[in-house]
Parts: sequence; structure tokens; C-alpha cells
Amino acid sequence: MKRILLSLFLVVLMSGANAQTISPNLQSLVDAEWAFINLAKETNTRDAFWAQFTEETILFGEGPVNAKKSYENQKPNAGWLKWEPVYSDIAASGDFGYNTGPWEFRPAKIDENAVAFGQFVSMWQKQDDGKWKLLLDIGIDHPKPNSVPAWKTSFIESARKKNSEGGARATLQKLEQDFINAQLKNKTSAYKESLSTEIRLYRPGKEPMTESLVVASYIEQEPVVQYHFVDGGMASSADLAYAYGTAVVQLTPSQTKAANYLRIWKNEKDRGWKIVLDLVTYR
Repeated sequence: MKRILLSLFLVVLMSGANAQTISPNLQSLVDAEWAFINLAKETNTRDAFWAQFTEETILFGEGPVNAKKSYENQKPNAGWLKWEPVYSDIAASGDFGYNTGPWEFRPAKIDENAVAFGQFVSMWQKQDDGKWKLLLDIGIDHPKPNSVPAWKTSFIESARKKNSEGGARATLQKLEQDFINAQLKNKTSAYKESLSTEIRLYRPGKEPMTESLVVASYIEQEPVVQYHFVDGGMASSADLAYAYGTAVVQLTPSQTKAANYLRIWKNEKDRGWKIVLDLVTYR
């Protein structure tokens, strides 16, 4: 009953606030995130995360790490990580998508005030048994936000086609590496050519940048970032993909900062592959 009421509440909230309808597949993706959130509240953060992992799930520390290996020796504690999806999108295949939104941390569930804030991004894939499992989880931290936006999803239709598993990885690797090379030559030009109109730019210490002019202004003055692609994934419908890896941020001529990154690409109808989310987080 609790899950049914939550789903009905989300449908009303989403359609009323954004004049957008939500497909059953997208609803199930958002439901999976909320079930994850509620499990963390009802049990503990460690066990809630463990329940979402597969053998291949990736988290980030001093670089991309296998989630189960990272968590296997961790013990539950009193801390409470609370989060909420405010933006979600799903591939045409209906079994591959992501959620993103604000998170906050309290040392204990009884604490009235959170002590840390940020944004999360979780990539999900539906398994053969119909259950959603995490592919990847990453985030940034920033000061306490003034407000939390209403949930919404993409207004842009994707270009759908079939893609073989081997072909998908080759396509993604070339797409990502071509962008990495282009932005090293001329960052402003590379981003201008590759950004979606629905871009979400995430950087440490800053709330998500979603306005095109704000994003463009930030990119122009951002330090040089050297990206190293590690891996990623693509929907079977070849319209949504993600790439992740490590990065080095050139803060000053003599100072660098090690980082991790995530880029989510969407194959937009009539526009081709565009970046819909670009995240850099310090280690």
C-alpha cells in the first residue's frame, strides 16, 4: 500500500508541476530510487546500498571502484544519507536510465539538521528478473541549497535504433574520446557543439548549473581538465549512454587536483549525440 500511494503521489506531483506525463517504465525507475531512499531510512545507508549492487556496480573513491569490494568490509553506522530525485530520464528500451537530485547527510537519524549537502547521480539498469539495479553512483558536494526543484524529465525525444553490445562500446568510446580530444584543443567550442539544451553541469562546491548561459559562462573560465576514459555503458536502444573515468584539474599553473568524472550522453532526434549531464568531483 505504501508503494502504491507513493506512486500515485508522484504521478500527481509530476504531472501537476511540470505538465509532463510519466511512462510506466520511467515510473518504475523513479519508484526504484524511492524504494532505495526509504530502505536507507528504515535500515541503514550501508545495507541499503548493498541491496542495489550487482557484481559490476561502480562507485568512486580514489578512482572508479567495484562497489561490492568497496563495501564488503564496511559496517553499518548511525549516519543517515538522505536524497531525492528531481530529474530522471530513461532510454527507449525502458530498462536503462538515471536519476539525479540533492542529497544531505546527518550523523544520526535523530539529528534535526544536516551537516553536508550535494547532488547525486545514479545510473540504473533493469535486470532479467525485472528488478532495477545500480550501474553506477556518483556525486558532488556543495553548500546547503536554498530550495529543491520539482521533479521533471526530458522534453527531448531520442533517436532510437538497435546496437550490438560490442558496437555500442566502440561507439561510446569513440564518442567520448573524440570529445575529450576536442575540449583539450578548444574547450568552449567543444562544449558548445556537444551540449544538449537540457544540460546539467555539476562541479564541486556549486549547485547544478542548468541554464545555457550560466553553463557557457562557467565553461569559458573553467580550469583545464584532462579526462581519462575508463568505461561506460549504452542502452540497447542506442539513445542513452554514460562514460566515466578519472581526471586531473589544473587549478593553477602549479597546482592540480585529482578527480573523477561522469558524462551522460543522449542521442537526440535530429541533433545526434549530446551531453545531458557533465559531472566532475574531486577525490
